[in-house]
Amino acid sequence: MAKASPRWASIPVGIHCDMGEAFGNWKMGDDEAIMPHITACSIACGFHAGDPLVMYKTVKAAKRHNVRVGAHPSFLDLQGFGRREVKMDALECEKMVIYQIGALKAFLDIEGVPLSHVSPHGALYGVMCKDHVICEAVCRAARHFVQSDGTPVPMIGAANTHMETTCAAMGIPFIQEIIADLEYDENGDCIISREHDAVEPQALRARLAHALRNGSIQSRQSKQMVDLKLSTAPLSLCVHSDTPGASQVAKVTRSVVDEFNNECFS
Repeated sequence: MAKASPRWASIPVGIHCDMGEAFGNWKMGDDEAIMPHITACSIACGFHAGDPLVMYKTVKAAKRHNVRVGAHPSFLDLQGFGRREVKMDALECEKMVIYQIGALKAFLDIEGVPLSHVSPHGALYGVMCKDHVICEAVCRAARHFVQSDGTPVPMIGAANTHMETTCAAMGIPFIQEIIADLEYDENGDCIISREHDAVEPQALRARLAHALRNGSIQSRQSKQMVDLKLSTAPLSLCVHSDTPGASQVAKVTRSVVDEFNNECFS
């Protein structure tokens, strides 16, 4: 008999990965090795990483593995991998995001693959959490892209921030996420770093299993459990293709997610 589900598990939890982040001759991550372990991917759209050929190849790979595909737009910051804030007004930001999602959507249309979601990257994600003007601009851009039933594609983001409240106000479905391979601070906020550290598989398994069942995670500073502030929105766990050993991280994360879903929904 299935156990009672926590509020963030009204439907099965997913696992998604940010990928397609190579550029020209520069390679980033082993996307093919990660694909079997995820339910969705967010593909870079050229502004922090990715290029037309990389986008094309990543869409093809996702189609082969039956993985849903979303857009991963960012500030224009190739040198800083999109992890540096770029100051711009709301109109500039809105059109910048439309440009990026539209580029990926063209490749998806060619392959007959629907756009699954929008997942902002790096500094853009961080700014959206705290700046309602930029958050609304990104959401206005995303709202132009709809699912087969005419509703906007979902936005993946941080629970109980401007991202979730703005999506609710604009009628955009929202998917909250736990970042599986990054650490969290005392406030329960993800710590975004320029480079991702390696993670130990067994420690990762224990940390994620606790987070899914209890909605809390160990902070980097005090090592105390902090509230992740999860809401009732659908939940997905995020892994990154540039984390050392990313395919193993994805495999461990998928096993934890599958165990949790079996407990709650079997």
